Amino acid sequence: MLESWQTMRLSLRRFISGAVAVAGAVVCLLSPFVAVSPRPGLLVRLAVWGLLVAVVAGALWLRRRDRLAYEHALSDEAAARAVAEDRLAISRDLHDAISGSLGAITVRAAVAQRLEEDSAGLRRALADIEAASRDATRGLRRTLTVLRGEGLPAAGKEPVDGAAVSKTLAQEVERTRAAGLRVELDLRLEAFPVGLGPSVVAVVREGLDNVARHAGPTSARVSVRREGEWVLVGVVDDGAASGWVAQPGAGLGLKGLRERVQELGGYLDATSTGAGFALWARLPVRPVGLAEAAL
Repeated sequence: MLESWQTMRLSLRRFISGAVAVAGAVVCLLSPFVAVSPRPGLLVRLAVWGLLVAVVAGALWLRRRDRLAYEHALSDEAAARAVAEDRLAISRDLHDAISGSLGAITVRAAVAQRLEEDSAGLRRALADIEAASRDATRGLRRTLTVLRGEGLPAAGKEPVDGAAVSKTLAQEVERTRAAGLRVELDLRLEAFPVGLGPSVVAVVREGLDNVARHAGPTSARVSVRREGEWVLVGVVDDGAASGWVAQPGAGLGLKGLRERVQELGGYLDATSTGAGFALWARLPVRPVGLAEAAL
C-alpha cells in the first residue's frame, strides 16, 4: 500500500511539472499574438481555459490509470490468496485421506513382528494391514479425483448432523481398535451444534492417529462433552507401549488442526501428561464463521 501511494505521488509530481511546462510553452507561443492583437484579453482567456481543460483531462486520465493499476494489484493479491487457500485445503484433504490409514499400518506392522509364534494373530495383523492400505489408496484416489475436478469437494463428504457425527466417531474408534489400541469413547453430546461435526471428527481422528504413531498399541480415552457455550473434545493416552519406538511425523497434522479450530474461534491444546499425551480442543457452540454467515 505504501509503495502504491509513493507511485501515485510520483505520478502527481510529474503531472504538475508537465502542466507547468505546457503553461509556459503556451505563454511563450501567445506572447507575439497578444502584443499585436486588438483584443489581447480574449486570447489570454482562451489560452487559460484551454489550459484548464487540458489539466482537468490529464488529471482524469491519470486518476483512471492509477485506479486501474490499483485494481490490478488487488486482483493479483486476491489470486495469490486463493492459491494459498487451495494449497492449504489440499494439504488438509491429503492428510485426512491417508494419515490415519498409514498410522494403522505402522502399528499393525510393528505388532506383527512380535507374532512369529502366533500364526493366527499374524494373519489378522496382515489382513488389517491390507485393509488399511486399501483405505489409504481409496482416500488418495478420492482426493485426486477432486483435484482433477471429477467429483465433489472432499468437505461435502464430511458428517454434518448429530447421528452422522456419532457414527463417524464410533467408526474412528473401531478403526483404531483394529490397529491394536484399546480405546474408550465417552460421548456426552446427543445433538451436535450446527457446523461443528466435521471439526469434532477431525480432532478425534488426529488425536487417535497421533496416539497410534507415537505410543503404539496403548490405551486411550476419547471424550466429547459440552460445558456452557463450549464443546470439549479430548484424546488422552496412557503413554507409549512397552518397547514401542515412536514414528515422528512432519507436524503438519496438528498445525492444520489448530488452524481449523482457530478459524471457528476455538482453542487447541496438545500437552504431555507425564506418562502420556493429551489433545484437547475447545470449540464454540456458535462458530465464528457460521455466526457471521447467519447475520
